[in-house]
Amino acid sequence: MVIPPRKALNEVEAFPDSIVDRNSCIRLDYNENTSGLPGLRVEFPDIAKLSTYPHYGPLLTRLSEMFGVEPNQIMLSTGSDEAFPAISSTFIEPGKDTAVIASPTFAVIRQSLVLAGAQLDEVPVLPSMEFDMPALEQAIGKRPKLVILPTPDNPTGAVLAPEAVMRWTEQFSDTVFVIDEAYYEYAGNTVLHMVNKRSNLLVMRTFSKAWGLAALRVGATIGPIPLVALLKKTRLPFPVSAVSAELVLQATTNLQKDVHSAAAETMKRKVSMISALRSRKMDLVEGGANFYLLRMGSRAAAFCSHLRERRILVRNISRGERAEDHCLYGCVRVAVGTENENALLLQAIDSFLSM
Repeated sequence: MVIPPRKALNEVEAFPDSIVDRNSCIRLDYNENTSGLPGLRVEFPDIAKLSTYPHYGPLLTRLSEMFGVEPNQIMLSTGSDEAFPAISSTFIEPGKDTAVIASPTFAVIRQSLVLAGAQLDEVPVLPSMEFDMPALEQAIGKRPKLVILPTPDNPTGAVLAPEAVMRWTEQFSDTVFVIDEAYYEYAGNTVLHMVNKRSNLLVMRTFSKAWGLAALRVGATIGPIPLVALLKKTRLPFPVSAVSAELVLQATTNLQKDVHSAAAETMKRKVSMISALRSRKMDLVEGGANFYLLRMGSRAAAFCSHLRERRILVRNISRGERAEDHCLYGCVRVAVGTENENALLLQAIDSFLSM
């Protein structure tokens, strides 16, 4: 007999273990930087350091310079994933406090809030996958305890105007606003400069996307000192390994300009790819990050299978049985690859369309 878990677990799904060897495939399924950081020449820490717990001083100092804040305004975490439960546990009183999110949004956000016992106010995106700003305004006007909005969001690619965040954080000072900027380097818009002007704003960054360091699992939450101090009460100790901290320190010290240049090149390739797909009369959602959505309808599963047979991985995120059921019905999420990867993808798409 299985001991019954908390009822909240019935509302969430476990993220599956990654056990498939993706390195032998063209990986366009996790929004990664498939080019990596060619200029990174890493030097691993001395082997003696592996017997000690991590020391974050040098990395926090470097990130404080990069983000324009003090070191104690930064909370390191295992990617962004660990930060969402910490934020939810810090500010949500179970069964009492309300949190506003978009729907659909990054799955870990909803999962974290559900497990924290938040009353969720989920604002559906428009059919175009853009944020429904009037509906968000109405939900935020009810003065929830917490608002979490990625920009660009995943999987929709929806982008939030910084001006809206500026207005909301000033107007609703008793609400904590969390803006996840995981794809900042691709989109360009940011509200990071506002964290020293607002007492209720947290901004999240990650090194898993444009920085091409997903395997290291390093993220950062930046905000006013009082809010960050509270978050550190709920996150686990030593969330980032010493090896990861050292390698991110090396990357941020030497390659910041290279990362932004590479991200710009990725978005140029995206423009070309979108043009090629539209010339093939494909229905798509462009979005503001390094990925896009293909609306494949009832053929989504067959399309993904066709690509997988050609060792190209994309993400089937379809929901529902028909278009009226869910805005993601028939949607396949595809990351922007290298020139060669994109060319091979187009070949596979052409062979699928000719079937």
